[in-house]
Amino acid sequence: GLDFAAFEITCDLPNGVLRSVTILKRCCWAISTPEYGSRVVRCFEADEEGIEYYPEYWELISLELSGPACCGEWKATFNAYFGDEEFLFGWNMGYLAVEIPLSESIRLESVLEINTTGIEAFTVSTTISW
Repeated sequence: GLDFAAFEITCDLPNGVLRSVTILKRCCWAISTPEYGSRVVRCFEADEEGIEYYPEYWELISLELSGPACCGEWKATFNAYFGDEEFLFGWNMGYLAVEIPLSESIRLESVLEINTTGIEAFTVSTTISW
């Protein structure tokens, strides 16, 4: 027979991608963290490979946008994670990452993670290359 562990719906937009990922078999599968591509992973394989994942979230709605800027391409990722906590339709965490080129050799990057208790993480960094 068939065994469905998760499903994903993807919609290509002119400047990005809208995704919805639902984990059906939460005992064995999870959504990896954004640093690992926010993809569906088998938990024991992720543990063996050192891939971080969110076992507490069963749904991800993600909007990834990009476009031309003065000196390269800007990128933005908006993720909403849903789990068992009873807060605003099951919403548990939001993730926002923005990358903006300031010149050909300088990029500004920022990440914000917010959950039901407040801001979890906020970083701003600059990358300089020559």
